[in-house]
Amino acid sequence: MEISKREEAVTYLVQRAQYPMWSKAGTWFRDAEGGRVEEPQSSALVSSLDLSSKGQCDAVRREVRLRVNAERTYVSIKDWAIDERPREQLAKRGADTMSNARLLAILFRTGSHGKSAEELGRDVFNRFGGWSQLDQASVEDLCDVRGIGLAKAVELKAAIEIGKRLQQGPASTMKRVTSAEDAIDYVCDRFTPQLRDAGKEFFYVVLLDIRNKVIKDTEVSRGSISASVVDPADIVREACIHHASRVVLVHNHPSGECDPSKEDIDTTNKITQALKYVGVRVLDHIIVGRARQDYFSFARAGMV
Repeated sequence: MEISKREEAVTYLVQRAQYPMWSKAGTWFRDAEGGRVEEPQSSALVSSLDLSSKGQCDAVRREVRLRVNAERTYVSIKDWAIDERPREQLAKRGADTMSNARLLAILFRTGSHGKSAEELGRDVFNRFGGWSQLDQASVEDLCDVRGIGLAKAVELKAAIEIGKRLQQGPASTMKRVTSAEDAIDYVCDRFTPQLRDAGKEFFYVVLLDIRNKVIKDTEVSRGSISASVVDPADIVREACIHHASRVVLVHNHPSGECDPSKEDIDTTNKITQALKYVGVRVLDHIIVGRARQDYFSFARAGMV
C-alpha cells in the first residue's frame, strides 16, 4: 500500500490498530498489546502525518484509537451476561466444559481489530487446525494472524509448554530405572509429549548413575524428517562428563512408525560398543511414536 496522504496514513494505522509513539531516538509504532512493531511503512507514515514531535504523536494516537473503537463490530466480553463470560464460565462449570476458542479467550484477555477475544481465539484455532499444530507454530507464525501480537503469541506458547511439562510429571518423580518397564515408563512420559509432533528426528541420551537414578537427559542430535546423524563419541563424552554408569538411548520417528530401521540397529550397536570401552552399559534404546503406547524397546526385543 502506497502512503502519500494523511488520510491514507491514518486509515493504514486504524486497520492495523497501530499507534505512533515518541522518544528521543525518534518515532516508533506499537500494537494494541503494547508491543513494538517493526513497521515497513514507518518513513512514509512519519512524513504523511508529520510525526516530528511528542504532541503530534499523541494527537494522532488519540485519533487512531477513537476510530479503532468506533469501527468495532463486536460487544466486548465485559459487556456480556456474566454467566456467558469465559472466565466466569470456567470458574462455575469447570475448564473441561470450555470450547477451545473460549480457553484461548481467557489467555488473550482482550480482543483486537474489531473482534472479541473469543472470536480471535476461534480465528487462531481455525487457522492452525488444532493444539498440536499450535504447538509446532512459532511465535512469528502466530503473529501472522491478524490481531495477534507478540504478547498474545508468547502467552499462548507459554501455556502450551506448561501443559507439556505437566504431562512429563510422572517421569520427573521417578527415582530409579531398574527394569525395561521403568525405562519405557520414563521415556514415554518424558519424551512422547515433547516429540510426538516433531517434524524431524531427535536423539537423546538419558544418563543414569551407579544406582540407576537419572542424572540428566541430553539432546545429542537432531536431523531430518527421516534420520538423525549420531556420533557415538558425543554420547561417550556426555557419559564421562557426568560420571554416568548406564544410559538409555531415545529417539523419535516423525512418521509415527516405531519399528527400528537398519540404521537404527547399526547406530545402537556402535554406541553400545563405544560405551563398553569406558565401562558404561546401554540399558535400552527406545523409539517413541505419536502416542504414549507407541514405542519400540530394544531391550524388550532382546536387541541390547
